[in-house]
Amino acid sequence: MTVFQRDFDEEMQAEDARRAAERLKVFTQADLDAAAAAARAEGFEAGRAQGRDEATAEITASLEARQTEALEKFAPEIATLLGNQLAHQAALERHLCGFALRVCEKVFPEFIESCSTARVETQIRRAMEIALRKPRLTIRLSPANVARLTPVIEASAGPNSPALNIVADPALADGGIHADWDDGVMDYSFETVCRSILIALRQTVSPQATPIRKAV
Repeated sequence: MTVFQRDFDEEMQAEDARRAAERLKVFTQADLDAAAAAARAEGFEAGRAQGRDEATAEITASLEARQTEALEKFAPEIATLLGNQLAHQAALERHLCGFALRVCEKVFPEFIESCSTARVETQIRRAMEIALRKPRLTIRLSPANVARLTPVIEASAGPNSPALNIVADPALADGGIHADWDDGVMDYSFETVCRSILIALRQTVSPQATPIRKAV
């Protein structure tokens, strides 16, 4: 009996090599040349794309650096320009407020004299609306307005109006009213309103309106 020793791994490797050689025989030289050309073209395109990306990144970095340099260079000039613009705007506002102050100082005394009673009458009606259905309402006015407005107040009272107590108060000017009811109170002074406006304008232009400075 004869025993043969076989190396199956070696036999399989040899068979694989044979089959690979058979597959290579299928391709012609033209096929191999075309495959090589395609590989070269693919490699060239990949290299060109990489170069384009690197060039784009370099240009972008250069532009950003130039922008940063420009901003750093012109930042002081920009800050100065904005500061001048703000100063000009503030001067213009003070100038306009100064003009408004001069006008108000001239017309407010006339307004207080001619409009105080009408303003007080409006506030009286408002107090009567707020105190509607309350048991009582005390209205304090200047002595002159008590004489002028008592008939108007009584005529405005309705069936649900509170009991009215109209009092002459020498401490009140013609533009002033003090009203109180069970759970509320109201104070109004037309002269105080006008004076508050003048104070606000004077504080804005204090110490005096600054001449307008041309922005550079």
